Amino acid sequence: MNEPEASATVPHFIRLDQMTFADASGSCGKIGVQTKAMSDCCLTSHAVIAGFGVPGRAAADAYKAAGVSFCVIELNPTTVHRCEHVGVPIIEGDVSEEATLLRAGVPQADVLLLLVPNEKAVMTAIPIARRLNPTMKIVARCTYTSTGLEAHRRGADETIIAEQVVAREVLRLLQNHTV
Repeated sequence: MNEPEASATVPHFIRLDQMTFADASGSCGKIGVQTKAMSDCCLTSHAVIAGFGVPGRAAADAYKAAGVSFCVIELNPTTVHRCEHVGVPIIEGDVSEEATLLRAGVPQADVLLLLVPNEKAVMTAIPIARRLNPTMKIVARCTYTSTGLEAHRRGADETIIAEQVVAREVLRLLQNHTV
């Protein structure tokens, strides 16, 4: 498989088996390193990706291609177990809990991507993360514009709002006369 360039567009759907986390040295802290039971993140100046669905995998793949260290937070233990075996630096936990954010190294991180499909968890995590790291960039996934405004009020620097993304895609299709 060819490695994507850092500036390449991330595909719409990325399967876990298409990601190339290959090095199995067993240490923590580098992309592509096998992490058997990552209980604490030992990274600094890294990205924290909360959620390992399609958006989280896209972010991880882009960071890996760019050579940026990251740690993933995932609630689903089955996903965590499966990902540990292919070298994804991942911890199991609830992003809305301070202890999980600490284990992921949020106080030392440069960016937190809150990509879980649970707005309540995202909204709870924002002020906790902001308190733990006042200078870190926080990006929040939201469903509605109103929630995006609230995310900014709570401390998110950027929001990705689903209804706006859908609106842009509809407009693109209409402008290209494909519908």
